[in-house]
Amino acid sequence: MNLVRGVVTCDANSVSGTYINSLQEIAMSAVPVESTATFVKRPIASRDIFSKSDETPSMLTAQISNFKTYATKTEPKIEKVYYDTDMPSNDAMMDLYNNGVSISQISKVLSVGMIGRKSARKLVPTKWSISADWGSQNTLKELIN
Repeated sequence: MNLVRGVVTCDANSVSGTYINSLQEIAMSAVPVESTATFVKRPIASRDIFSKSDETPSMLTAQISNFKTYATKTEPKIEKVYYDTDMPSNDAMMDLYNNGVSISQISKVLSVGMIGRKSARKLVPTKWSISADWGSQNTLKELIN
């Protein structure tokens, strides 16, 4: 269970900005990342923390006003596909998987719009990131088989 869930509203078509860049640093990290969050208001307890099965249970929720990550070591395999803005997402997924990156890590990278052609990158909720498009669904099947 998470102690506090921070909430930020973002445009799914915008994969840049201070908050998104911080999330991308976390997704690209080879080690756990230290971070701090400042909230608009004091986090409030959720009345029905287990009511929605598609959400991570959380005791406290609050809108984030500032989020900061601290220096981290990036995973070179992820960094390589992140900076290749001409590589299709299916190829990037296969490249990451074939180079030992876990499906969980690939899902995180997809959810913050880090792979694929530059013009096609989008933010996708983590739950749906691995199946964000039909091609990714087929690539996932290939990875699992």
